[in-house]
Amino acid sequence: MKILVTLFLFISTMICAAGYNVEPEDLVEDIHEINTVIFEGKNIERWDILINGTISTETLYGTYSGNGHLSLAQISKDGFGYIQSRLTKEDKNKLALLGYEKDIKFEELKKDNRLAIIYCSLYYKYKLQEIPPKDLEECATIWKKYYNTHEGKGKPKDFIVKFKKYGMKYVMAFYTDNKTKSETLSLKRAFKMLATDYKV
Repeated sequence: MKILVTLFLFISTMICAAGYNVEPEDLVEDIHEINTVIFEGKNIERWDILINGTISTETLYGTYSGNGHLSLAQISKDGFGYIQSRLTKEDKNKLALLGYEKDIKFEELKKDNRLAIIYCSLYYKYKLQEIPPKDLEECATIWKKYYNTHEGKGKPKDFIVKFKKYGMKYVMAFYTDNKTKSETLSLKRAFKMLATDYKV
């Protein structure tokens, strides 16, 4: 009996740690594409860092599913309800532009990583009234205040540490690899926001 219980616990742990079956390079591209639509390309590098940091903190950039019943972005049912109650016609049109024309159900976020990212972006859009964070520290403070909340165990420092460990290299690679003349300014702003030693 002890062997069965031990085996069950081991398998449960492995399933929870399995993640969300997403490649980091695809994740950073999806976040950028979604934020470009949701935020209409304004201050895109700031929104990208906030969303990448949130997913780094919540699910170790998609590699850890925790208790397994929430989405890649760990949107709760209450968070989903908050977003649904604020969806404007304009945002519904943006959802359609991103390929989601029908009514969304909470359970769909768990099955669809892009949809989870969209709802993460919308959540911050409504909470911050479309005012983007200024730097990484502000991203961390915003995550704690609005996403992890006072009830959560996380601290703003966790956001910074986990983003730097799990997501930052993909964000930097994305901005560096996809640099065009028009994106150079955005790249410089992203590096400045992160206060990194990367060269543009």
